[in-house]
Amino acid sequence: MNRFFSKKFGFRFQIIVFLFISIKQNTCLAQNVISKVYYEFEHVDDRNQPENPHREDLVVYLTEEATIQKNVTTLAIREAVNDFIFNPNRQVNSNGAAVLNLPIIQKDISKYEYYHNFKNRQSFLFSHLFDTYYVIEDAFPDLAWELLDGTKKIGGFDCQLAKSNLGGRLYYAWFTTEIPYPYGPWKLLGLPGLILEAYDDNNEVSWKFNKFELVDSQNEERIISPKDGIITTKEKFEKTFNSVKKNPIAARKAAVSSAKASGSFGLKLDNSIITEYAVGHQKIEGFKEKVLNNPIEIGK
Repeated sequence: MNRFFSKKFGFRFQIIVFLFISIKQNTCLAQNVISKVYYEFEHVDDRNQPENPHREDLVVYLTEEATIQKNVTTLAIREAVNDFIFNPNRQVNSNGAAVLNLPIIQKDISKYEYYHNFKNRQSFLFSHLFDTYYVIEDAFPDLAWELLDGTKKIGGFDCQLAKSNLGGRLYYAWFTTEIPYPYGPWKLLGLPGLILEAYDDNNEVSWKFNKFELVDSQNEERIISPKDGIITTKEKFEKTFNSVKKNPIAARKAAVSSAKASGSFGLKLDNSIITEYAVGHQKIEGFKEKVLNNPIEIGK
């Protein structure tokens, strides 16, 4: 664990662990995952610092009907915390105390997970603060793709080139019909095969293929939609999220009091802590504070 994390964020993670972190999700729509595709994502979110783009490792879970995009590091952190709390065979130090082996965060982490249900043609953004899931309804992406002549191999798969407009940008996407699902990263969907690579025409946004994994049928991994989430708008959630970042200790105390009063004590490892840690990484590297002047969806 690096020095920056131990000094600035170690105490906050101790608070979270002390509060008995629970990452169990209530199920409304649970579907077995059949495969996963991993991407390296880059976005020049501050045009004044093109050398310091938002960089993120992503995984998209695929089922027969739906997909959800998650952050790889977030999943690793939650797995480490779960192991620390629940695994009777967890690692211990020389004093017999359990060891929390958090991964070193070297890239950024966004606060949203992108969920698309193709059967119902529904899209949502998911996030959570403490013990509460927030569900933000989004427009289902209905892209008008144009197939192009380009072909190449990516990760051993034969791919074809296509292009479409989305969110004020023109995107080019390499997809493979060898994985015949109309899925892809973020909101890039609807081609007759899985998108393995995509980028906009200004080279400010890109997803590069990392790896593809089939999921063992015995694994029982599932895509889960929160049953008891708070339906809200992105604007309202951002306001709540920013207030928590401004005074996280006070917000956590309020959440603990509320959880105790309701008898549902058990706070989740929320994305505000993880995202704040990731943003802090940029300061370690010596970059200036960013100005988000180049959103991925222009005009939003």
